[in-house]
Amino acid sequence: MKFFINILVLCLLLAGCRHNNEIDRQLTEAESLLHTFPDSVEMMLAPISLDDNLSDEQMSKGCRILSVAKVKQGKTFITDNYFQKAIRFYESEKDTTALLDMYQLAAVKMRWLGNQDSASIFLNKAIDIASNVTNPTKSELLIELSNMYAMPSLKKNYVKAISHAMEALNVSQTKEERARALHDVGLFYSFIGDNDSTAIYMEKALSQTDVNDPLFTTYALNYANNPSSDFRRSVEYLNRIKTQSLGKRITLGFIYLNNSQVDSARYYSEVSRSMYNENPTRYSINTYNNLRLLDQSIGLLNKGIVVPYEGTVTNDSISEVTSIQKKISEEQRDYNTRLQIQLLQSKAHRQLLLNIGLGILLVIVIGVGIYVWQSKRKYLKLKKRLDNIKVEQIIAEANDDESDKSLDLVRSRMDICIEQFRESKLQAYLDKMAIQYRNSGNYPSVKERETAQKILISCFADFIVDLKMTGVKLNTEDIVTCIMSCLKESNATIAACLGATGTAIRTRKSRLRTKLPAEILNLLEL
Repeated sequence: MKFFINILVLCLLLAGCRHNNEIDRQLTEAESLLHTFPDSVEMMLAPISLDDNLSDEQMSKGCRILSVAKVKQGKTFITDNYFQKAIRFYESEKDTTALLDMYQLAAVKMRWLGNQDSASIFLNKAIDIASNVTNPTKSELLIELSNMYAMPSLKKNYVKAISHAMEALNVSQTKEERARALHDVGLFYSFIGDNDSTAIYMEKALSQTDVNDPLFTTYALNYANNPSSDFRRSVEYLNRIKTQSLGKRITLGFIYLNNSQVDSARYYSEVSRSMYNENPTRYSINTYNNLRLLDQSIGLLNKGIVVPYEGTVTNDSISEVTSIQKKISEEQRDYNTRLQIQLLQSKAHRQLLLNIGLGILLVIVIGVGIYVWQSKRKYLKLKKRLDNIKVEQIIAEANDDESDKSLDLVRSRMDICIEQFRESKLQAYLDKMAIQYRNSGNYPSVKERETAQKILISCFADFIVDLKMTGVKLNTEDIVTCIMSCLKESNATIAACLGATGTAIRTRKSRLRTKLPAEILNLLEL
């Protein structure tokens, strides 16, 4: 029975190890695909995110990877119940690389919930552990913090935004970081109406930005839209933009219009309108409004060429809040769906485990039954052999043929008793006592010795009768010595069983040799 239980426990341990190894493999694979296939990563980790049997490390790693994958797809992760636990785990492990990701994710999460102060706290924590070689760098995180104070959906504080952007400028190490910080400082100055400072900082940003840099377009457009910017430099920067940008054409139209070059303004208005009509769904409502305003400003609307837009102009802050709320609602809906699927799968899994458990229990019951049946069968077989020997002995005595025949019967009975002892697995008990005696030099307890003696006497009861039939008076110690001699046990084992010294055992054997008949001594090998 113990053997079957050990096998069951071993199977459960192996299944648990295999499950953990499979989870680790999936997490490693997901992390390798994170930056190229975030949608695939989400599909891989969505079932794991609801698993309650993960280790703290697996749960934290899965939470981090899944959250990053969702952010890369423009999705939210508000419903992640393990997010705070993951942060606490990485803080306890002092894993700065993972903490850098988690603090940024926490800031994004707080920003979605409209909690600007908490978002600022998490970003500052990220800034504290960041450096010039981390990804992102300290400068990039300061830029992110400054932009948070200028977001339409949050409380605007342009003084703080400028302050953090200046910090980013001071710690910047690369040309790209300096350009981004300079541009953002200029942008924030434009929000408070300081157009001269805006022009200065944005021009510095453009001077450190390569034309092939995707951000050059943004910097050039923002510089050109500033009223204090130099006309010729604005046109020069815009013309250096190599991409086919609708924003570039609309901005050139406004610049030429503001400088009384109506023909050029009209040209860029027509080009912009043509480009917009090729794919209207590609552009935002604000882009349409800017194009419409340009058309109206140069008098095209009055000529009936352009139909006035009669839709609703959406405020940026309202649009951003609505977009976030929509994403959160979609995430909640997906989470509820996955939770329902997980509950159904969990129910099916429990039923499967129950069936497997019942199957294993049935196998154990059958195995134990077979074992008991075989043991009983062996016992009955030995008992039948003993009964046959008794019958043969009675016949031999009746025929006055008891000398040689009786000795053979005694030998057969002794062999059967030895076989019965071996089959009972009681040999291990004697071996344990002997090892304990040899290692420590101390005798087993009285209770243990009595137990061993009773076991021996019960297994050799029939042979003991033969010893008694010799007419020699034997005590319990003598009988045990004879039995253990049949089993060919050493004097040390006999001494451990009787609680006597080796000398005493040798003396007892010598005395038995003088008392017992020769034919019995030949059997005992004393």
